[in-house]
Amino acid sequence: MGRGVRGEGRGHRRSVVAALIFLAVAGHAGSSFAATGSGLPEACGNGACDAGETKQSCPQDCRPLLRLLRQRREREERPRQLAGRHGAEALGPGDAQESLTVQGRARTYLLHAPPSYDGAGAMPLVLVFHGGYGTGAIASRMSDLSGYADREGFLAVYPDGIERSWNDGRGTTAADQQGIDDVGFVAALIDHLARRFVIDRSRVYAAGMSNGAIFAFRLGCELSDRLTAIAAVSGAMAEAIVPSCAPSAPLSVLVLKGTADPLTPYEAGVTRKGPGGRVLSAPETAEHWAKHNGCRGPATTEVLPPAVDDGTTVERTTHTGCLDGSGVILYTVKGMGHAWPPAEPHVPRVSGRTSRNIDATSVIWAFFKSHSKTL
Repeated sequence: MGRGVRGEGRGHRRSVVAALIFLAVAGHAGSSFAATGSGLPEACGNGACDAGETKQSCPQDCRPLLRLLRQRREREERPRQLAGRHGAEALGPGDAQESLTVQGRARTYLLHAPPSYDGAGAMPLVLVFHGGYGTGAIASRMSDLSGYADREGFLAVYPDGIERSWNDGRGTTAADQQGIDDVGFVAALIDHLARRFVIDRSRVYAAGMSNGAIFAFRLGCELSDRLTAIAAVSGAMAEAIVPSCAPSAPLSVLVLKGTADPLTPYEAGVTRKGPGGRVLSAPETAEHWAKHNGCRGPATTEVLPPAVDDGTTVERTTHTGCLDGSGVILYTVKGMGHAWPPAEPHVPRVSGRTSRNIDATSVIWAFFKSHSKTL
């Protein structure tokens, strides 16, 4: 009889080990099963273990397996609950490469969801547009806005342009020459994301670098009803869109521009070493938006104390007294080239140097965070 009891104990342990092996194999294959019924070996009871690990009806050897099964079930059910709440496929925290069909064309974008997102509360949305010949993935690495998204709790999205370009209004990029409706794409993307996630529509922002910065100004002109603020790094407003720029609401604007930029001039002129096209100067760009926002107060300029001696200095010009709490700020980085500081340009000999006296992502997020709009 003793041998029978020991044999039953060995059989029970073998069943638990077999179930653990099955769980590992099923997990590797992507299968799922509940921590009841066939999920537990027969010796562990018919669901009694699922009611509580301390019950006598759940044998001691079954409890580690139960915990594994329960943890797996929770991991699987949480994204399904989020998806069901918003009528969309499951998405956990981190990066996901996705696509959206707009006007018969598949458009791609990199999406970053913060770990804090649980679908219970609305969160801001930040769209980041890459420069010419760039990609959404490059914009993500360059800006590190995903790191800020994780700490601050917002959704960061990095769209991809057609042939690595945006129709920014200069009439010279590949997207412009093909007649790509990038503004329509962005409008559709915002609506698509708002259906999938709980987005705070009073806090939707757009930032861009170079071609993406010039495009951000076009978005400001045409999508001010959807955007709260825009930020442009190493880019200014295309001259061609100024006469038709008629935003329907005040829009907060941040401009960050280097005076030694060899590609997109700080002063008004033609962009170089790229598709070309005329742009306003950085101060003219800021003044255009200050006028639109009805900024009545005086513009104040201050020199920011340098953090390092790298040949660059930073001046901040702030326009005050703007309508509906909007704001316009111009950061003039003397001695800086075509860069998203403090990130180094990919080809410094072409783009010039960066600046370690200002962190573009930090000032952009601080600016965005301080502005919301009344819906």
